[in-house]
This record gives sequence, structure tokens and C-alpha cells, in this order.
Amino acid sequence: MVETGRLKLLAERAAVSFPGGPMAIALSGGADSAVVAWMAARAGLSFRAIHVNHGLDGSSRLEAAAAAVATRIGCPLAVVQVILDRDSEGEARRERYAALFSERREDEWLVTGHSADDQAETVMMNLMRASGADGLSGMATARWPLARPLLQVWRSEIREIAALAGLPFVDDAANEDLRHLRNRMRSQLIPEIEGRYNPAFRQSLVQSAAVLAGDRDLLDRMATLRVEAMPGAVRFVAAEVATAEPALAARVIRRAVASARPPHPPSAMDVTHILGVAAGLEGRAVVSGGGSVERRGPWLVVSWAQEDAVPAPTRLEAPGVSAFGRFVFEATLHRSQPLRPLSPWSIVLEEGEPLSVQAANGGGSVAGKRVEVALAEAGIPASLRGAWPVVFRGDDAVWIPGVRRAGWPGEGRGGYLCAVATEEYGWARFEP
Repeated sequence: MVETGRLKLLAERAAVSFPGGPMAIALSGGADSAVVAWMAARAGLSFRAIHVNHGLDGSSRLEAAAAAVATRIGCPLAVVQVILDRDSEGEARRERYAALFSERREDEWLVTGHSADDQAETVMMNLMRASGADGLSGMATARWPLARPLLQVWRSEIREIAALAGLPFVDDAANEDLRHLRNRMRSQLIPEIEGRYNPAFRQSLVQSAAVLAGDRDLLDRMATLRVEAMPGAVRFVAAEVATAEPALAARVIRRAVASARPPHPPSAMDVTHILGVAAGLEGRAVVSGGGSVERRGPWLVVSWAQEDAVPAPTRLEAPGVSAFGRFVFEATLHRSQPLRPLSPWSIVLEEGEPLSVQAANGGGSVAGKRVEVALAEAGIPASLRGAWPVVFRGDDAVWIPGVRRAGWPGEGRGGYLCAVATEEYGWARFEP
């Protein structure tokens, strides 16, 4: 399609900046997401689209529009079906994001079509429910893994771009349902304030959010507590959390916990419980989504149950590569004693009886400590401990990969076995 002068002017004025790397665009079938996808295609970017069908009245029309937009701009489209327990604004939003994140690949940015109007409405909603700087600074243009390239563009401009580009979008009738607070605020409250008190009220909300976003970013740079994450769990150094400035500790907790269960941050009560366990005021606590908070050795662990299947026992081949669930073992043989291993993910043993790998729920002790105690002290979430590997020589447990191992072998006449374990996913430093 040849762009008209007006369409080209609007598209260039929008000055949209997409994140680097693979992208999955949340394509609802409405104008906002259609324009995000169109502008990504216009920029020559490679991406795919995801549509969530809520199974409500009008959902089939939105899915058809999303498919038509995807065909129009030439991008692949994945459709995810969800079933809502009830027709509510909050429920639909939660299920929509859960579906989008389940479909999104690990290396992909999830791109949405939120506009400047959405930013103003979000700030207003957060103000009405009482919020701190994070809430009143609104949505971030890009904070991994969410990106909102149209956040500085007004809805009226986006709709004009969609019309001029000939995009086959449809309007979602749910946006006119005045049972939902956001819709009432959008169509009644904000226009009333603009008509009677401040005609630039939306702009004021967006500008205030931008000012507070600068403060938020500065506080984020000051919040340097150590955090490690793995799927379904995050852990903190308990002493750091307990002794940090509470406001900074709370910021780190909100960011980290939201990353483990995106996209919503924990509630104020969740943060209070987590701080309480860190300080020793609570022994254990429950947080939103069925998560648990525990002190495990030096670690403060927040996790959500997602128990691994328990693999069958297997032999650790030496030399060779062996698999046990999501762990891979690589063993080599040496005539002379190798360098002392520095990581608990490796071990050196004298050659001898064959080694086997069994699940930690079989019990045993390594270097005088019970397996279950060693796993707990290492901060391994309770939901993962039963399937954690333990390496045995005969009946003796000699190594819990990543946690604890038997003593360094003495000078022997025979050879030595060196084994290294790799976890498909494990604790990694969390960078907000």
C-alpha cells in the first residue's frame, strides 16, 4: 500500500522505538495492537503475533480481525483459547496475560499496543486505589519482558493511523461495558474533569507519570540487593533484606517476585510477609498465588509449587554423558589427580565402584549432613527437592550437585574420575 502524506506524517510523528531482539506482539484485533504490528512490519522487523480468545460474546469477531490483520501485514499468528470463571475485567486481564506469557518464548519481548490514554487511565486507577511511586509512574515503555512502543502516542492518532493504513481492526464491545470501572473512568470521569476543571488532564497525568518514572529509575539503581531467580522461585540473602532500608528492600522484592509470576507485582501484604520472614518475625508465610516464603540457611526463598517429576535411578557413565531429569552429567577419567574443583557442581573421586544417580527423596547423607537438610539450607525450593539428583557410590551418597559433596580424595595409586553437572535451568542472578 502506498502511504499518503498524512499517514506517513503520523507514523513518523509517533517515533516508535521497538526493543531489540525477537518479539511476540499481543494482537487483540483492535486498532492499538493492529497499529503496533503494522509499524513493526513497516520497519522491516521480524516478529510473530499472539491472539487470546476469551470465549466471550464478540471474541470470534476479534479473533477474525486479528487473523485478518496478521494476513494483511504478513506475520504468523498463534491463537490461545482461555476459559473465564466469570465475566469480569480483572479476571479477563489476568487470564489474558497468563495465556500470553505461556505462549511467549523465553527470548521474546512481549509487545502490547498500550497508548498514552492507557497510561493516563492507569495512573488515575492507581491514584484511586492508593499507590506509591511505582503505581503513579504508570507503565514502563520497556521493562523486560514487556514493551509498549505506543505509550507516548494518543489513542486518536493511533486510530487515525489504523484507518489510513486500511487495517481490518474491530472495536471490542467490552470496552463500552460500564460495569467495568476503567470503562466508566474512561468515558465518564476523565471527560468530566477535562470539561469542568482541566482540559489537559490526560496530558497532566502522563507528564506526572514521566516525572515519577525518573524517581523510580533512580531508586531502582540504588536497590542493589542480591537476588537470584529460577522458574517459579526467587531467593534473596535474608540478612541483606533484613538490614536494608525497608523502602529499598520492598522495591527489590516487588520487582523480583513480579518477574517470577508476571506481570503483576505482589500485594502490599505479600511484601510485608516477605520482610517479616526475613527479619525473623514470621517463621513461614503464604503469598498470593499459593506461594510460600521460607528462611533456608542464609537464603530467603519465595516459591510457587511446580514439582518436577521424579526420574528413575540411572548410572553415571564414566567416561561419558548421562541425563537425570533436567540435569546432565559429564564424566571424564584421569591418570593424575585433577585440580581441586571450586564449584559444588563438580566433583573428583578416586576410580572405584560405579556411580549411580538417584532422586533426593531416597534419603542418605553427604559429608555428615542429611540430604534433605543440605537441600533446605542451600535454598532449594521445597517443590524441587524430591527430584533433585544425588550421586551414590554403592550405598554411600557422595554428591548433591550444586549443594554438597564428599571430601577431596587422597593420593591414590589408581586413576581419578571428574564429573560436572549442568542444570537445564537453575539459580541465575536477577537483574531488574
